Amino acid sequence: MNFDTDSLNRQYFGFLENEYGFKYSKGVFSTQDIEIQISATGFTSGVLSSVEIYVWFKEEPPCTRILFEWILMHYIDAHLYLDDSLLRNYQRLSSAFREHASKVLSHREEWLLSSMKIHFGWMLNHFYKGNLQALLMTKNISDMYEYIKSKDNNWNAASH
Repeated sequence: MNFDTDSLNRQYFGFLENEYGFKYSKGVFSTQDIEIQISATGFTSGVLSSVEIYVWFKEEPPCTRILFEWILMHYIDAHLYLDDSLLRNYQRLSSAFREHASKVLSHREEWLLSSMKIHFGWMLNHFYKGNLQALLMTKNISDMYEYIKSKDNNWNAASH
């Protein structure tokens, strides 16, 4: 089954245009200050099955672009249970994003740095088994590390 992801993005996330003044183009809802990228990813039995939402505030460096699920888990303290149905995943993510959009879009100082720290620590431990030097070999990850350190000099990546 083929899906028109632009139509799905507009169907499920059109509230960003109607309620928040975003413009839509090819998987990205944006304003002058914020970009929200929505991508259908992952395959189950050869069919698209997952959806990812990335939030980026354009005045911040690109390394601060963060997956909405990290914000949801670590700032809002909610968990989404996604499955192998693209349409159900669109429904669940759009519902959660709509419910928390005002917090996410208006209060990044409350969640951006802490979510990035947790995400960085998770990558370090989950994918790199605590090997910070290996993790920092990736440019965007290195940029993320430098950004976090610039905002919190006392941050210790190994402690997360």
